[in-house]
Amino acid sequence: MTAMDATTSRLVDYALRHWGKKLEPDEVHAGKARVLDSIGCGLAAYFAPPVKALRRVAPAVNDTWSARIWGSGVRTTPEMAALVSGAMVRYLDLNDAYRTLDASHPSDNLPGISEFATRSSVRAASTGHLRQGYGCPS
Repeated sequence: MTAMDATTSRLVDYALRHWGKKLEPDEVHAGKARVLDSIGCGLAAYFAPPVKALRRVAPAVNDTWSARIWGSGVRTTPEMAALVSGAMVRYLDLNDAYRTLDASHPSDNLPGISEFATRSSVRAASTGHLRQGYGCPS
């Protein structure tokens, strides 16, 4: 098993151990706030110069493994969709209310997670492993 395979395996094991875990109401509220903040920042930055530049270089892709850039019907590679959508979220950087010792911004992760989830769901659906709308093997 390669280092990448071991890392992927550990992440999958962790996610499956916590699948269906009941979250506290304040955890759900905080999660929803981060998601809404990310989407709002992203859509507000759609026409920002750096975002426009990235959208121009995103190749048009129309196949099973493509993903949409937030706020548009444009389909591109999942990696490019995550890059453009991530730039949209980061451009306005309105998520500084979340403070940690490492100064991370959780909403920076959402575009990549969104594109990965889209790609995983498409793959799961194409292989018959889609359960309740999630890309989780049944």
